[in-house]
Amino acid sequence: VEEGMEEEDIVNNGMPERIRLYAAGDRPFFEDVSSQSPVLYLIHNLMTEEECLTLIDQSKNKMELVVDTNANDNSNGNSNDGPLPNLLEYEVAEPSGSKSINIERTVVWKGQINSHAGKQVEERIEQVTGYPQDQFSDWIVTRHTVGSRHELHYDHHPIYPPVATITVFLNDLDNGEEGEDGENDNENDLGGEIVYPNPVEGAPVMIAPHRGLAVVHHNTDYDGNVDYAAVYGEMTLRGGKDKHQEMKTVKYIAKKYVYAQPLPPSKRLLLPLLAVLTGGKLPKWVIHVHNLCLSTFGLEKGTEYFDKLCTMFPVFVLFVIGAILQRIFQSKLSSLEHPPNGGSGTSNGSSNSGEGAKSKKSNGGKKKGKKNKKLE
Repeated sequence: VEEGMEEEDIVNNGMPERIRLYAAGDRPFFEDVSSQSPVLYLIHNLMTEEECLTLIDQSKNKMELVVDTNANDNSNGNSNDGPLPNLLEYEVAEPSGSKSINIERTVVWKGQINSHAGKQVEERIEQVTGYPQDQFSDWIVTRHTVGSRHELHYDHHPIYPPVATITVFLNDLDNGEEGEDGENDNENDLGGEIVYPNPVEGAPVMIAPHRGLAVVHHNTDYDGNVDYAAVYGEMTLRGGKDKHQEMKTVKYIAKKYVYAQPLPPSKRLLLPLLAVLTGGKLPKWVIHVHNLCLSTFGLEKGTEYFDKLCTMFPVFVLFVIGAILQRIFQSKLSSLEHPPNGGSGTSNGSSNSGEGAKSKKSNGGKKKGKKNKKLE
C-alpha cells in the first residue's frame, strides 16, 4: 500500500500474496521454490513431531489400497467393485490408468468436530498460507512401503477441483550411514522423494522426505485455469535400515486439499460425526449411497441430492428416536391406567373371600339361635 492509493487499487487488503515466516527455533518458515507455473514453496516445521505421530496413529488399521481406476480398468491390477472410485474420499479415476502403485490411504474425518490440538494445526495452516479453514479438506494419510510409487499426475476432482495441495511428510527416511563430516549423506538412497519435473523456471525439483516439512503447490494459475506445470509424482520407496539398524521402509505423508469455495456442511459436520460413531472410518454404506446418487443423477445433481440427504438424515434420526420414545411412554401410561389381569384376579379373590367370611358368620349366628330355642 502506498500513500495516495485509491481504495479500489488496494489488493488483498494491503497484505502480500503469501505470508512469509522466517526461521526462529521450531517456528514455521517459508522457502520459495518456484514463483510461477507452478507456484511451489516449502513450509519448514509446519507440524511438530507429536502432531505427525498423532496423525499416523489416527490412520492405523484404517488403510485401504488406493483405487484410482474405473471398474472396467484393471491395467495395474487395481480394480473397483463399483462404477466409480471413492470420489467422496477424494479418489479420482486417472484417464490413462492407475498412477498409485502399492499405496494405501485413509481419510481422517474430523471437520468441525476436530480436537483442540487438531484445530491448532488448522489455524496454523490458515495463518501461514492465507487460506481459510472452511476451504480445507480433511487430512488424507497415505502409507508407502518398499516398491510403492506415485507416478506423474495432476491433482484434480470432477466435483471439488482443488486450487492448491498441501503435502506434509509425517516421518523421516534415512539409512543410518554417515559421511566423513558425521552427517547422513545417503538419506536420499531410500527414495520416496516428491518430484516436479516441469517447472517453467529452472530445473526439475526433487524434495526429500523430512518430518514436519510441508510442500505446497498451486494446481491452477491466477486466472483459475489448470496449471499443467503442476504435474508431480513420488519416487519409488526402496529398502534400507535406520540408525538403529532396524528396517525402516515405510513412508507416511498427509495431504490436505484447498478449494476455491467452502465445503458443504455434509463434509464439515455430518460425515465426521458418522465416522466417529464407526471408529473413525466412514461407513461403507455412506460411500455406496454417494456413488449411487452420482451414477443415477450425474455429478452435479447427484452431489446436490446427496448433500440434501445428509441435511435430512439428522432430522430423520431425531424423528425415529422421538417415535420410539413416544411408543415407550404410551405403553407405560397404558399399563398404569389398565392393570394386567393378574392384579384384578387377586382383587376379586380377596373380595370373594371377604364375602365368604360374612356368609359363614351369618350362618353361625343362625345356628346359635336354633340352639337357644331348643333349650327353652
